[in-house]
Amino acid sequence: MHGIRHFINQFSPITESAWEDLVQIMKPQKFGKGDLLIDNHRVCKKLYFLETGLVKLYFINGEGNDIILRFFKENSVFTSLESFLTEQPTAHMIKALEKSSVLTVEKNQFNQLCDQHPGLFLFYQKLLEQININMLQRITELLKDDAKMRYNLFIEGNPSIAQRISLGDLADYLGITQVSLSRIRALR
Repeated sequence: MHGIRHFINQFSPITESAWEDLVQIMKPQKFGKGDLLIDNHRVCKKLYFLETGLVKLYFINGEGNDIILRFFKENSVFTSLESFLTEQPTAHMIKALEKSSVLTVEKNQFNQLCDQHPGLFLFYQKLLEQININMLQRITELLKDDAKMRYNLFIEGNPSIAQRISLGDLADYLGITQVSLSRIRALR
């Protein structure tokens, strides 16, 4: 849990009391490689704190292809944000790419804690801001950069993840075929 607290404190330091209250509502869950943590067409009512492992956030387009929006590694927080905020069924899925251990927090309980602890509310606000920035950067990369540039940016920005994901998932994240990915890798 030390990694989770460090993650939270990067956004906003929280008091010992806030931390203790948060720990009280966290529930541990374990997932095997390939397990779905969040399935589409369901309402996502939890925040997930990833202790160990690696997961991907993705959806399936109209042609049946995976479109990977993001990878999350240990000591990060994730959810299907649109569903979490609107309480509507999600179009996204989150799948474990490795054996993963998470701590979950129910939305209603988390909101109550945010009302009680200003530092936790500030963490949540800054987390939402960072998610927005990350998604804008992701959209910009997809629309502005060519595949080679997207590949280089991913490898440079995510060296620990790059070694842990399949080439198929990397190609899906970059929005290219595996054949194109092989060509790009050969040129590097």
